[in-house]
Amino acid sequence: MHLNMNKYLLTGLFVGVVLVFFILGGSLGIMYSGAPKCPKETEEVLKIISSPLVSGVSAVGEISKINGNNVTLSFLKREITLTLQENTRMYDISTGKKTDINLSNLKIGDAVSVIFILKPDGSIQVSSVMKISPLEIKPI
Repeated sequence: MHLNMNKYLLTGLFVGVVLVFFILGGSLGIMYSGAPKCPKETEEVLKIISSPLVSGVSAVGEISKINGNNVTLSFLKREITLTLQENTRMYDISTGKKTDINLSNLKIGDAVSVIFILKPDGSIQVSSVMKISPLEIKPI
């Protein structure tokens, strides 16, 4: 009889613990179900960045690849590939003097600052590329 009582006690305890976790999990699920979802936040950020109030977004890095009009920038192990259009303005300010250049003047390893506009449809329009002095990146 003593064994049966321990068996019932352990089973009851186990069921109780499971119910407590179930209730806590359900409560947390209900509490967090109202939290904003990433896609909505992303839509809001896209809406703000593509607003006419934002004149452009800047990216700085070294050119790691050039493929036709596509230029890939690398910075701290991150990459972004941007497509340059015919109307993209390009300058060399690495010498301290602003000089107009074109895509053929850029090469892999060049440090550049790129200003682009994020359009409401999510596409990117590069407005200017500036060849700058080589980057000196130091760990923080």
